[in-house]
Amino acid sequence: MNNTIKKTLLLVIMVFTALSAFAQARHGKYFFYPLTGRSVLSRTSGSTWLALQKAQPVEIKVGDQINVEGDGRGELHFPDGSVVRMKNNAMVTVLRYGISLRLGYAWMNIRRSTDTFYTVTPLGTCRVLGTSFDLDVDRFGKSHVRVFEGIVAVSANESASQKQLVLQAGMRTNVADKTKVNDKPDKFSSQTIAAAIASEWEPRQFVKETLPEVAPYLRQEVEKYEAPAEAVSKAQDFKSAVRQRSEFQEMLMRRNLAKDSVIGGYTSAFGEPESGNDTLSSDKNRADREYLSVRNRLLRLQGEIMQSEMQIKGMIAENINTITQRRKISEAQSNLRSLQLEHRVLQNRLRTIENFKRR
Repeated sequence: MNNTIKKTLLLVIMVFTALSAFAQARHGKYFFYPLTGRSVLSRTSGSTWLALQKAQPVEIKVGDQINVEGDGRGELHFPDGSVVRMKNNAMVTVLRYGISLRLGYAWMNIRRSTDTFYTVTPLGTCRVLGTSFDLDVDRFGKSHVRVFEGIVAVSANESASQKQLVLQAGMRTNVADKTKVNDKPDKFSSQTIAAAIASEWEPRQFVKETLPEVAPYLRQEVEKYEAPAEAVSKAQDFKSAVRQRSEFQEMLMRRNLAKDSVIGGYTSAFGEPESGNDTLSSDKNRADREYLSVRNRLLRLQGEIMQSEMQIKGMIAENINTITQRRKISEAQSNLRSLQLEHRVLQNRLRTIENFKRR
């Protein structure tokens, strides 16, 4: 295969990846893309694992576990277009809007929306409203957080004070204790590292390994073009349109972040500096709105948890000892644990807001 054909296939891969991501966002589905190495999936809380084929996207459900083994790599796409890139033995459980990262490395580009994206580790939790950051968790649960764009609020899972450390672009911290976070963040060269990460995840880095698997599926699409040059031209036009749309969205996000900018340190419930009556009043108004949103979600979760528990009890009471029934019970139990985890995270968030409102 000559270089022109390889370049054509690579560009077609990029086009179809982008198109599929847009389609998934419209249909409200989660998808995982195994890129290199070996990736495995469990829908039974880790009791059984299924090996995934490279370059073949697989639909993911809430509560599923993904393990990117060794030096393998993969991408998790959320319905709203948020992306989580995983490597270094990353072990991830998919939440309704977030992930639980037990081990390994994940880089995240989270779309700014009304929902809060949660990244839960063995020791701490990162709360995100739209940003780009990465997270590295070692085998002891120690977490290393770096922010490249936007704002990330970091808290310890069992902190008595429920305080959080707010990080802006160019700030980083470690969470080595489940009862507290550091007083102040450290600084790092975010632009240099972000450029290195972007280069590391360019599609051409994976084309050599994935090309044999995807080529049969793309051959018909490539043949639709009159010549490879036309395929390259059309793919480049599509890339340009996507890039312009992305730059416009990023500009809007920066304008919003500029109004909400903070300096690293302990802050109020919404990450604002605690100074000035106007600021405090604004913070409390925003805290009131978030309080209602979180409380309503908690009420819905309680109903879902109760319904899930009754469903599991009903399936167990049927006493049908088949592989299919056992798998259904295991999947229901996995979904229940995911709901309970989200419930605990939101309860902690609600307490944080209540403490702030009482000041």
